[in-house]
Amino acid sequence: MTLADYDDGFAGPAPVDAHPREGFVQLGGNVSEWVEDRHQGAHVLKGGSFGVAHAAKLESAHFEHYVDGTRSMHFGVRCAK
Repeated sequence: MTLADYDDGFAGPAPVDAHPREGFVQLGGNVSEWVEDRHQGAHVLKGGSFGVAHAAKLESAHFEHYVDGTRSMHFGVRCAK
């Protein structure tokens, strides 16, 4: 399944609280998130970004690994309080 027809109204990552709702939401589709885990010596990113068109890659269980220093507008961190 792809999300080719989905448009959240933003060309890049959506601003914080751009889609306000109650509860545990807004987790998939903005940026892939750096996590503390490592895989084969490389840092791990989980989830998918706004540039991902495949639904399976938006799941929090999906991960990719990249060498240290890799940068992209599709990568970020989640700040929680």
